[in-house]
Amino acid sequence: MKNNDWLLAHLGVESSIFHVGKYCGSWQTSAAGFSRASFHIVTEGDCWLHLDKTSSAHRLARGDVLFMLRDIPFILSSGKTRDEASRIGRKEMLPIAHTQDAGTGLICGFFHFSSTMTPIILSVLPSWIILRAQDVESNNVRKIIDLLYEETYNRSHPSESVLSRMAEILLFLALRQYTETTPLPETLYTLKNRPDFLPLLAQIALDPVREWTLSEMAAAMGMSRAHFSKRFTESSGYTPGEALRIMRMSLACQKLQRGESLQRVADDVGYQSLSAFSRAFQRTIGQLPGEYRKQHDRSLHIKD
Repeated sequence: MKNNDWLLAHLGVESSIFHVGKYCGSWQTSAAGFSRASFHIVTEGDCWLHLDKTSSAHRLARGDVLFMLRDIPFILSSGKTRDEASRIGRKEMLPIAHTQDAGTGLICGFFHFSSTMTPIILSVLPSWIILRAQDVESNNVRKIIDLLYEETYNRSHPSESVLSRMAEILLFLALRQYTETTPLPETLYTLKNRPDFLPLLAQIALDPVREWTLSEMAAAMGMSRAHFSKRFTESSGYTPGEALRIMRMSLACQKLQRGESLQRVADDVGYQSLSAFSRAFQRTIGQLPGEYRKQHDRSLHIKD
């Protein structure tokens, strides 16, 4: 098992709190549309996560944490179905200390990733992760959740700085567990050995559809084709073409886990032919893309 702490440390993450409070009765809220990653910690009661219209709802209970690593449409609501949630109007969140009524307590905030490595790292991670308190096997997450609860409910003025730092620790634990249990593209480890390849890999992650020929990649690095190919292969153990295929298939895996159509995924990662995409996917992942999509639930429940 590879130690991926170096990878997570290069995310350069900082968090900020945008509300701490409680919803009572019927309610819905969302942090979608701000072009930022977000987190949502349930401190009491429960609620439902709704994604696209074809997805099942996911119940979140006290101690559960939702990490939205990409800005995709979603709703958190008291409503169990998406239709019910969509009919509920937005309402103001109440301060926790101002009501003893039953409801759902939430700590919500945004993540800001400042590292130039962020596009590459996020490209191989799921769009969203649920860290479930009831599934936690070690005491790490429980202790942090207890500290969050203590800070939120037993202090007259909870410290946003304290809550932000604890949210960052929870994210780190969730992502560390993910990277320990899910194989990551070997090309990522090139960054550890040769950070000068970072600009190129970042461009590929941001624009996988582009026709990345050997000449294009060498030009992006300011090298001759022969010199670039030799240095890249020596550093990563893969030819540039193999590394490109692995990165594209890693992006494809994330899209398939979200239930996107095979043709759309093929188009999005630079394959005009569905059959060519299927062959490349099977060669890299070991199974056909349709089989992969069926086997992977869109939700990712992390244990730590």
